[in-house]
Amino acid sequence: LILDTDDIMKHVDKYFVRGENPDHSGKQASSAKRALVVDDSATVRETQKKALEKEGFVVDTAVDGADGWNSVRLCDYDIVITDMDMPRLSGVELVKKIRAGAQCADMPVMVVSYKDRAEDRQNAMDAGATDYMTKAAFQDGSFMKRVLELTKGRTCKKSGPSPEKA
Repeated sequence: LILDTDDIMKHVDKYFVRGENPDHSGKQASSAKRALVVDDSATVRETQKKALEKEGFVVDTAVDGADGWNSVRLCDYDIVITDMDMPRLSGVELVKKIRAGAQCADMPVMVVSYKDRAEDRQNAMDAGATDYMTKAAFQDGSFMKRVLELTKGRTCKKSGPSPEKA
């Protein structure tokens, strides 16, 4: 077991000592849809984050699957969007962990990957992914359309502070 003590202390100080709310957008966090974007590419994370925020989502980001799993354990999301290949914990492993938790069983998890092979798609779906898209789909607008379909009528069950945005 490896603990990231710097990250733990940062969260303790920010949310429990100082009582900060990480949603600085001025929106009511309870009324906005919440999304978690998990990708080891900073460019992809920011691109997806901006697209989601444009549609009114409150977005947290994670730099890899392990960071994403920590975020899911701390806060409920209306959707998790994850890459396939990441260090420490792959997207498939992240999906399996999410599906193993009773509180997350019905949360949509979309895998967005550069890989377009049928076997990669099948691995993600077998792990419990709700949907699988290639990153090319992000360019043609089908990404956001599908996110909105998957989150329609969904509201977060758990309350509490959002994890720090990466």
